Amino acid sequence: MYKSQYIVISVAIIMIIGLALLPRVVVDNDKILSEEQVSGEAHSDPDNEEGILAEDYEKISKSIQSFYGSKSKEEKASILEEIIGEFKAINRYDSAAVYAEYFAIEYPEDNNFQKAGEIYFEAFTFAFDSEKKKRLAVKTREIFQRVLDNNPGLLDLKTKIGLTYMSSENPMQGIMMIRAVLEQDPDNELAISNMGVLAMQSGQYNKALARFQKLIELNPQDMQARFYLGVCYKELGEKEKAREILNLVKSQESNPDVLSMVDKVLSEID
Repeated sequence: MYKSQYIVISVAIIMIIGLALLPRVVVDNDKILSEEQVSGEAHSDPDNEEGILAEDYEKISKSIQSFYGSKSKEEKASILEEIIGEFKAINRYDSAAVYAEYFAIEYPEDNNFQKAGEIYFEAFTFAFDSEKKKRLAVKTREIFQRVLDNNPGLLDLKTKIGLTYMSSENPMQGIMMIRAVLEQDPDNELAISNMGVLAMQSGQYNKALARFQKLIELNPQDMQARFYLGVCYKELGEKEKAREILNLVKSQESNPDVLSMVDKVLSEID
Protein backbone atom coordinates (compact mmCIF):
# COMPACT_ATOMS: atom_id res chain seq x y z
CA MET A 1 0.00 0.00 0.00
CA TYR A 2 1.30 3.44 -0.88
CA LYS A 3 1.50 6.33 1.50
CA SER A 4 -1.16 8.19 -0.49
CA GLN A 5 -3.64 5.45 0.38
CA TYR A 6 -3.12 6.30 4.03
CA ILE A 7 -3.33 10.05 3.69
CA VAL A 8 -5.88 10.73 0.94
CA ILE A 9 -8.80 10.40 3.34
CA SER A 10 -7.29 12.17 6.32
CA VAL A 11 -5.81 14.95 4.22
CA ALA A 12 -9.18 15.74 2.72
CA ILE A 13 -10.70 16.10 6.18
CA ILE A 14 -7.87 17.26 8.41
CA MET A 15 -5.79 19.00 5.73
CA ILE A 16 -2.41 18.04 7.15
CA ILE A 17 -0.35 17.89 3.97
CA GLY A 18 0.52 20.43 1.31
CA LEU A 19 2.51 20.35 -1.90
CA ALA A 20 3.78 23.13 -4.11
CA LEU A 21 1.09 25.47 -5.39
CA LEU A 22 -0.63 24.15 -8.48
CA PRO A 23 -1.10 26.28 -11.61
CA ARG A 24 -4.16 28.50 -11.82
CA VAL A 25 -6.22 26.87 -14.56
CA VAL A 26 -9.97 26.43 -14.77
CA VAL A 27 -11.80 24.91 -17.74
CA ASP A 28 -15.43 25.62 -18.63
CA ASN A 29 -17.31 22.33 -18.97
CA ASP A 30 -20.00 23.87 -21.15
CA LYS A 31 -17.84 24.54 -24.16
CA ILE A 32 -14.98 22.94 -26.00
CA LEU A 33 -11.87 25.00 -25.53
CA SER A 34 -9.57 25.80 -28.36
CA GLU A 35 -5.96 24.71 -28.33
CA GLU A 36 -4.94 28.31 -27.71
CA GLN A 37 -7.30 28.69 -24.74
CA VAL A 38 -6.13 25.62 -22.90
CA SER A 39 -2.47 25.61 -23.81
CA GLY A 40 -2.24 29.35 -23.25
CA GLU A 41 -3.72 29.21 -19.75
CA ALA A 42 -1.76 26.15 -18.78
CA HIS A 43 1.61 27.35 -19.95
CA SER A 44 1.82 31.12 -20.08
CA ASP A 45 0.86 31.70 -16.45
CA PRO A 46 3.97 32.53 -14.38
CA ASP A 47 2.73 30.41 -11.48
CA ASN A 48 2.63 27.44 -13.80
CA GLU A 49 6.18 27.83 -15.09
CA GLU A 50 7.70 28.65 -11.74
CA GLY A 51 9.51 25.69 -10.26
CA ILE A 52 9.39 23.50 -13.37
CA LEU A 53 12.81 22.38 -14.49
CA ALA A 54 13.65 23.22 -18.09
CA GLU A 55 13.97 19.57 -19.10
CA ASP A 56 10.59 18.75 -17.54
CA TYR A 57 8.92 21.69 -19.23
CA GLU A 58 10.41 20.76 -22.59
CA LYS A 59 9.23 17.16 -22.27
CA ILE A 60 5.69 18.15 -21.27
CA SER A 61 5.49 20.74 -24.04
CA LYS A 62 6.33 18.10 -26.63
CA SER A 63 3.64 15.81 -25.28
CA ILE A 64 1.08 18.61 -25.37
CA GLN A 65 1.97 19.47 -28.96
CA SER A 66 1.48 15.82 -29.88
CA PHE A 67 -1.82 15.80 -28.00
CA TYR A 68 -3.23 18.69 -30.00
CA GLY A 69 -1.78 17.36 -33.24
CA SER A 70 -3.45 13.98 -32.90
CA LYS A 71 -6.64 13.33 -34.88
CA SER A 72 -7.29 9.88 -33.44
CA LYS A 73 -9.19 9.37 -30.18
CA GLU A 74 -7.08 6.34 -29.31
CA GLU A 75 -3.81 8.11 -30.01
CA LYS A 76 -4.91 11.21 -28.11
CA ALA A 77 -5.95 9.05 -25.15
CA SER A 78 -2.52 7.44 -25.12
CA ILE A 79 -0.76 10.81 -25.23
CA LEU A 80 -3.05 12.08 -22.48
CA GLU A 81 -1.75 9.32 -20.22
CA GLU A 82 1.77 10.57 -20.88
CA ILE A 83 0.78 14.16 -20.08
CA ILE A 84 -0.97 13.12 -16.88
CA GLY A 85 2.05 11.12 -15.77
CA GLU A 86 4.46 13.93 -16.59
CA PHE A 87 2.46 16.54 -14.69
CA LYS A 88 1.91 14.27 -11.70
CA ALA A 89 5.62 13.52 -11.57
CA ILE A 90 6.26 17.20 -10.82
CA ASN A 91 3.22 17.60 -8.55
CA ARG A 92 1.15 19.61 -11.04
CA TYR A 93 -2.02 17.65 -10.53
CA ASP A 94 -4.47 20.32 -11.62
CA SER A 95 -2.61 20.84 -14.88
CA ALA A 96 -2.99 17.10 -15.47
CA ALA A 97 -6.70 17.45 -14.70
CA VAL A 98 -7.11 20.28 -17.19
CA TYR A 99 -5.94 18.10 -20.07
CA ALA A 100 -8.02 15.15 -18.87
CA GLU A 101 -11.03 17.46 -18.85
CA TYR A 102 -10.19 18.81 -22.29
CA PHE A 103 -10.18 15.22 -23.58
CA ALA A 104 -13.54 14.57 -21.86
CA ILE A 105 -15.06 17.66 -23.44
CA GLU A 106 -13.87 16.54 -26.85
CA TYR A 107 -15.06 12.97 -26.21
CA PRO A 108 -17.94 13.48 -23.76
CA GLU A 109 -18.25 10.07 -22.17
CA ASP A 110 -18.92 9.58 -18.48
CA ASN A 111 -15.75 7.58 -17.90
CA ASN A 112 -13.67 10.39 -19.40
CA PHE A 113 -15.27 12.99 -17.14
CA GLN A 114 -14.90 10.69 -14.16
CA LYS A 115 -11.20 10.38 -14.88
CA ALA A 116 -10.83 14.16 -15.01
CA GLY A 117 -12.79 14.48 -11.78
CA GLU A 118 -10.57 11.95 -10.03
CA ILE A 119 -7.48 13.95 -10.96
CA TYR A 120 -9.08 17.20 -9.83
CA PHE A 121 -9.89 15.43 -6.56
CA GLU A 122 -6.24 14.44 -6.21
CA ALA A 123 -5.24 18.05 -6.85
CA PHE A 124 -7.74 19.17 -4.21
CA THR A 125 -6.43 16.58 -1.78
CA PHE A 126 -2.83 17.72 -2.03
CA ALA A 127 -3.42 21.46 -2.39
CA PHE A 128 -2.08 23.53 0.49
CA ASP A 129 -3.25 27.05 -0.34
CA SER A 130 -6.80 27.55 0.98
CA GLU A 131 -8.07 29.50 -2.02
CA LYS A 132 -6.63 26.97 -4.42
CA LYS A 133 -8.18 24.18 -2.41
CA LYS A 134 -11.61 25.83 -2.56
CA ARG A 135 -11.35 26.34 -6.31
CA LEU A 136 -10.33 22.74 -6.89
CA ALA A 137 -13.13 21.55 -4.62
CA VAL A 138 -15.68 23.40 -6.74
CA LYS A 139 -14.19 21.95 -9.91
CA THR A 140 -14.23 18.43 -8.50
CA ARG A 141 -17.86 18.73 -7.46
CA GLU A 142 -18.85 20.13 -10.84
CA ILE A 143 -17.36 17.25 -12.79
CA PHE A 144 -18.33 14.45 -10.41
CA GLN A 145 -21.90 15.72 -10.31
CA ARG A 146 -22.04 15.59 -14.08
CA VAL A 147 -21.09 11.92 -13.91
CA LEU A 148 -23.46 11.20 -11.02
CA ASP A 149 -26.40 12.66 -12.90
CA ASN A 150 -26.08 9.71 -15.28
CA ASN A 151 -24.71 7.20 -12.77
CA PRO A 152 -26.33 7.76 -9.35
CA GLY A 153 -25.02 4.45 -8.09
CA LEU A 154 -21.39 5.62 -8.05
CA LEU A 155 -21.41 6.17 -4.30
CA ASP A 156 -17.65 6.69 -4.00
CA LEU A 157 -18.05 9.83 -6.08
CA LYS A 158 -20.72 11.06 -3.66
CA THR A 159 -18.32 10.41 -0.80
CA LYS A 160 -15.57 12.36 -2.52
CA ILE A 161 -17.93 15.25 -3.19
CA GLY A 162 -18.70 15.19 0.52
CA LEU A 163 -15.00 15.38 1.27
CA THR A 164 -14.62 18.50 -0.84
CA TYR A 165 -17.08 20.28 1.44
CA MET A 166 -14.86 19.63 4.45
CA SER A 167 -12.68 22.58 3.46
CA SER A 168 -15.67 24.84 2.74
CA GLU A 169 -17.71 27.17 4.91
CA ASN A 170 -20.23 24.36 5.37
CA PRO A 171 -18.41 21.16 6.38
CA MET A 172 -21.63 19.71 7.80
CA GLN A 173 -22.91 19.44 4.25
CA GLY A 174 -20.04 17.09 3.53
CA ILE A 175 -20.69 15.03 6.65
CA MET A 176 -24.36 14.69 5.75
CA MET A 177 -23.47 13.55 2.24
CA ILE A 178 -21.16 10.84 3.54
CA ARG A 179 -23.78 9.73 6.07
CA ALA A 180 -26.31 9.53 3.23
CA VAL A 181 -23.95 7.22 1.36
CA LEU A 182 -23.81 4.92 4.39
CA GLU A 183 -27.59 4.95 4.66
CA GLN A 184 -27.73 3.77 1.07
CA ASP A 185 -24.84 1.32 1.42
CA PRO A 186 -23.83 0.53 5.03
CA ASP A 187 -20.80 -1.41 3.76
CA ASN A 188 -19.34 1.36 1.61
CA GLU A 189 -15.69 1.21 2.62
CA LEU A 190 -14.66 4.69 1.50
CA ALA A 191 -17.50 6.31 3.43
CA ILE A 192 -16.80 4.22 6.53
CA SER A 193 -13.12 5.16 6.39
CA ASN A 194 -13.86 8.84 6.16
CA MET A 195 -16.39 8.79 8.97
CA GLY A 196 -13.81 6.98 11.06
CA VAL A 197 -11.15 9.58 10.39
CA LEU A 198 -13.65 12.35 11.06
CA ALA A 199 -14.43 10.76 14.43
CA MET A 200 -10.70 10.69 15.17
CA GLN A 201 -10.39 14.35 14.28
CA SER A 202 -13.09 15.24 16.79
CA GLY A 203 -11.56 13.02 19.48
CA GLN A 204 -14.35 10.42 19.35
CA TYR A 205 -11.99 7.47 19.32
CA ASN A 206 -14.58 4.92 20.44
CA LYS A 207 -16.74 5.77 17.44
CA ALA A 208 -13.70 5.73 15.17
CA LEU A 209 -12.70 2.35 16.59
CA ALA A 210 -16.06 0.88 15.63
CA ARG A 211 -15.73 2.23 12.09
CA PHE A 212 -12.31 0.68 11.54
CA GLN A 213 -13.35 -2.62 13.11
CA LYS A 214 -16.21 -2.69 10.62
CA LEU A 215 -13.76 -2.11 7.77
CA ILE A 216 -11.57 -4.97 8.89
CA GLU A 217 -14.61 -7.24 9.04
CA LEU A 218 -15.36 -6.29 5.44
CA ASN A 219 -11.75 -6.60 4.32
CA PRO A 220 -9.27 -8.27 6.69
CA GLN A 221 -6.40 -7.25 4.39
CA ASP A 222 -7.14 -3.54 4.77
CA MET A 223 -3.89 -2.36 6.35
CA GLN A 224 -5.06 1.25 6.24
CA ALA A 225 -7.96 0.38 8.54
CA ARG A 226 -5.62 -1.56 10.81
CA PHE A 227 -3.26 1.41 10.99
CA TYR A 228 -6.06 3.74 12.06
CA LEU A 229 -7.36 1.09 14.45
CA GLY A 230 -3.95 0.98 16.09
CA VAL A 231 -3.95 4.76 16.44
CA CYS A 232 -7.40 4.61 18.06
CA TYR A 233 -6.27 2.00 20.58
CA LYS A 234 -3.25 4.15 21.37
CA GLU A 235 -5.40 7.20 22.01
CA LEU A 236 -7.76 5.14 24.18
CA GLY A 237 -4.83 4.01 26.31
CA GLU A 238 -4.87 0.37 25.19
CA LYS A 239 -1.19 0.29 24.43
CA GLU A 240 -0.71 -3.45 24.01
CA LYS A 241 -3.51 -3.73 21.47
CA ALA A 242 -2.17 -0.70 19.65
CA ARG A 243 1.35 -2.10 19.57
CA GLU A 244 0.17 -5.51 18.34
CA ILE A 245 -1.87 -4.02 15.49
CA LEU A 246 0.76 -1.52 14.41
CA ASN A 247 3.45 -4.19 14.38
CA LEU A 248 1.18 -6.28 12.16
CA VAL A 249 0.87 -3.35 9.76
CA LYS A 250 4.62 -2.91 9.87
CA SER A 251 5.18 -6.56 9.00
CA GLN A 252 2.91 -6.28 5.95
CA GLU A 253 4.33 -3.06 4.55
CA SER A 254 7.49 -2.30 2.60
CA ASN A 255 6.89 1.34 1.69
CA PRO A 256 9.40 3.41 3.70
CA ASP A 257 7.01 6.34 4.10
CA VAL A 258 4.33 4.10 5.58
CA LEU A 259 6.85 2.39 7.83
CA SER A 260 7.99 5.79 9.05
CA MET A 261 4.41 6.69 9.97
CA VAL A 262 3.94 3.42 11.84
CA ASP A 263 7.27 3.82 13.66
CA LYS A 264 6.29 7.32 14.73
CA VAL A 265 3.09 6.09 16.35
CA LEU A 266 4.90 3.15 17.95
CA SER A 267 7.50 5.50 19.41
CA GLU A 268 4.72 7.52 21.02
CA ILE A 269 3.43 4.35 22.69
CA ASP A 270 6.85 3.41 24.04
